Amino acid sequence: MDHPIRVATQVIDGALKSVADVNPAFMTTTDKAAALIELAAIETRVGELRLRVTADASDVAEETGARERRRLGGSRDAVSSG
Repeated sequence: MDHPIRVATQVIDGALKSVADVNPAFMTTTDKAAALIELAAIETRVGELRLRVTADASDVAEETGARERRRLGGSRDAVSSG
């Protein structure tokens, strides 16, 4: 069973994939304005979550040989799925 944070990242990834080919040119002005506000809020929340996980990721750094925590999220290959 995946950790709730992993589930959240998978849901976000799936949602973004589902709109990857959707053209925003066909949105109403109201929908575009709302989407911009919502996307900014989501971006802030994702950034905050990433910082929380990074702050507690010294074990990942040790396992992967990363010298600095800020380099941890750069490669999916560097982090095992377990």
